[in-house]
Amino acid sequence: PLTALTYRAELWAWGAHPLFPHLTNLALAAAAAGLLVVVVRRVTGDAPLAACAGILFALHPYHVENCWWIAGRADMLAFLFLLLAFLAYDRWRVTTRRIPAAAMLLFEAALLCKEAAVSFPAILLLTGMADRNRRAGRRELARGVLPMLAVTIAHFLLLRRAMLGEGSLAQMKGTAPRWAGNLFAFIAGSVIPLHTEFLEGRPFFYGSLALAPISLALLSIIRSRRRMPARFAPASLAFLILVAPSLLSFQERYLYLPSAASAVALASLSRAMPSRRRGFLWAGLMAIWLGSLGWHALAWSDSGRASERLIRGLKSASMRPEAKEILVINMPHRVHGVALAANFQEAVVLSGGRRLPIRAITALDFPSGEDDGLAGGLAEAVRATPSGVEVHLDIPSRRFSRIVLPPPGGLIAARGGAWEVSFEDAQSLVVRHPSGPGRDAYLWSEGRLRLLEVPGL
Repeated sequence: PLTALTYRAELWAWGAHPLFPHLTNLALAAAAAGLLVVVVRRVTGDAPLAACAGILFALHPYHVENCWWIAGRADMLAFLFLLLAFLAYDRWRVTTRRIPAAAMLLFEAALLCKEAAVSFPAILLLTGMADRNRRAGRRELARGVLPMLAVTIAHFLLLRRAMLGEGSLAQMKGTAPRWAGNLFAFIAGSVIPLHTEFLEGRPFFYGSLALAPISLALLSIIRSRRRMPARFAPASLAFLILVAPSLLSFQERYLYLPSAASAVALASLSRAMPSRRRGFLWAGLMAIWLGSLGWHALAWSDSGRASERLIRGLKSASMRPEAKEILVINMPHRVHGVALAANFQEAVVLSGGRRLPIRAITALDFPSGEDDGLAGGLAEAVRATPSGVEVHLDIPSRRFSRIVLPPPGGLIAARGGAWEVSFEDAQSLVVRHPSGPGRDAYLWSEGRLRLLEVPGL
């Protein structure tokens, strides 16, 4: 709800123009990286380590989603409130008078932004165990940690239940193998941040691949008889604690909180290595990260342009006086691996269009915003037949390209008839209407929405 409140405030302040929410996200990302430097320096007293961790955190390619996608703001807001809560708690820890009220309020604000912040009390305990100067005594446990746990319990058992009902935690159900696969995917993403299309298919392979350079770095430290980095183990454990609430599903934006801990772990490991090997580590890491960062930025730019053209086309279609609904034969679902699927009806209304039902006959993933899946192009894909009209779609089986919906043999209900979808093979399908397309059917063609027109009808 607190994240949604920021959207409402922006809508009230400057309307639906997308520039300002994007600027807000960029400002939040910059503030998060800067505040992380402050917190790491306060905890470790090591300014170079804090700066190194801040740079790694700021450059992580997965954060493109949090910055570029306005809805990715929840992770950044929760992270900022957690950092502020930590600073407030650390100041309270000096005297342990009364209870850390400011830290408790900031922690609850983080939970109201995103509930992945639930790990915070465990992070406080870990910090106390790893740092003798912050080791929690009985007084702190009673007045500090226990009240933080009380905030967590009150949030989930009272506030959350009142808002979402009894079944609000049904999504917690899952299997251990799936959670383990997601954990290895997150480990891989923290070191070699490849796109989810790669990691989700082989999480254990890429997770093990990411652990290999970490193991080699630790081995080089041992062989050179250097001291093991004191911050590496606590930061690694903090990563596991922060990633735990997100193991239900692997999404790039979910790594935002855990990547702060992994950045500290990588920075501490780098500083303990011999200088020459440290150079190799940084060269390899930056080559992968900067390449992935550029790829993610291009993908989000491509999908953003496609999304803008799609909503503009749907808005234009909604303004036609005779329109009763909008049917899209080949609705883009993802472009370049980035989701376009959304509540299109509300997006059209927010953009100034009319409120009409918007239905997708098929939902497809495309490698780029210019792809459309029309077999042989627009002229050959749309055909008039004695039994009505056919649209032939061909979706190549390759990365970022697939048929999402419907399942084989599905019937899509529409006004005045039914569109029938039949599969010719695993990647080709035909969309048919028995009496013609009507006035409300559209095609996504060459990067824009077009009214379906059939020669001869």
